[in-house]
Amino acid sequence: MFDNRLSRGLLIVPMLLWAAACSDTPNDPLDAAEEAQLNLDVAAYAADQAVDDIAMMTYETAGAFGGPMAGPPGGGMHGFGFDGSLSVTRTVEFFDDVGGPMDGYHAENTDSIHFYFLLEGERSRTTDLGSWSMEVYRERSMGVSGLAGIETQRTWNGFGETEKERAMVSDTRGDRSYEMSSTSTITEVLIPVPRTEGSWPISGTIHRTVYVDWEKPNWTGTREREVLITFNETQFVPIVVNGTEYTFDLATKKIVENDSAAS
Repeated sequence: MFDNRLSRGLLIVPMLLWAAACSDTPNDPLDAAEEAQLNLDVAAYAADQAVDDIAMMTYETAGAFGGPMAGPPGGGMHGFGFDGSLSVTRTVEFFDDVGGPMDGYHAENTDSIHFYFLLEGERSRTTDLGSWSMEVYRERSMGVSGLAGIETQRTWNGFGETEKERAMVSDTRGDRSYEMSSTSTITEVLIPVPRTEGSWPISGTIHRTVYVDWEKPNWTGTREREVLITFNETQFVPIVVNGTEYTFDLATKKIVENDSAAS
């Protein structure tokens, strides 16, 4: 039902990130403090992508095509809507309960829908810490199942990919440029039906492999990080970067640094 990889994608990181301090020699090992800073930056990057992923998964789904809606128009529970500064393009395919293609949505026997999402545009933000600006080009190939009959939850699976692009950040740590790219896998994420102000994704994971490039005087290098977000039916979910665990607050859409990560 899904393509294993999308053909292409382009994303400039839509978070307030700061580049980790680096050695003067290309690809020198990072010290403990630099590794900790890099992991935190990558956690923020992965969490921001997850905000868009959840917006896609909490999209009203069949309601846009004449079927019943599992939530208010516009989708996103808890403010997980699509960024108004971005254009959203989506195409869909409908399937019955044995995986056969259908010509459209039919309330009595449509069991799953495959979505292709494209998000693109420009983002910028100013906070008490500084500002960032970037362009966004994100693609996701995702499918939702469990639509037939009386629904209590919907199951999402899918894949995504972003190619690296430069981002400019300015904050209390100075002005920096960096590049990040990633591949992602969404596995068995359960979204409750109906969605309410007290509901969160029930379970499932988003795995991301993140590649980070820096451009600094006398130093260039690439680091790779594995990121896993695990949903647990609460607003506070663990996000693990190369073994270091942080907390992703789904209500504020921010990363909370755990005591063990900060030490």
